[in-house]
Amino acid sequence: MSTDKYAFICEGNAEKALIKFLIENQKIQINNTIIKQNNLFLEGIFKERNAKKFCEKYLNIDMDFKLIICRILDSEKENFNIPKQYELKVKDVINIVTKPEIEILIIINENKYDDYLKLANSKKPSIFVKEQLKINKDFASHYAYWQNCGVESLCTTLKRHKKYKHNKNTYKNNKSFYDIINTK
Repeated sequence: MSTDKYAFICEGNAEKALIKFLIENQKIQINNTIIKQNNLFLEGIFKERNAKKFCEKYLNIDMDFKLIICRILDSEKENFNIPKQYELKVKDVINIVTKPEIEILIIINENKYDDYLKLANSKKPSIFVKEQLKINKDFASHYAYWQNCGVESLCTTLKRHKKYKHNKNTYKNNKSFYDIINTK
């Protein structure tokens, strides 16, 4: 059997942009493997969040490797149960939690966290980012934002994010983004 392959399942375009940027900069490390394009399963980044649909759509092929699925999500409570007939093809499912949602990273990076907290009861981070920082929720806007900031700035932000109390993971096999960052 050859090396494991990785599939990243994202909630939306902002998550997809972040994953693409991190992979291009060889900043994701899982199980001592720095993830590169050739480590990815098919196109590597997916938006299909339902386990049964994902498996039926993508795993009905012969595979000489095991798949590690990395889910990027803002809720720890979403289930992702691999159907029995696909269990031998999947080595692991890792949840990478971005509570309260991925846009919190931009807020932290812009040093606007305290400003956000003042409005937190009435606004989600994505609304705050769009209204206050004029950054849309689309792939291009998020990718360009992090590209302009640079990968080291993003890694510093991910480290800061991990320290916030809203990001204390309480479920088995959940990680923060910083937990999978290659710090070398």
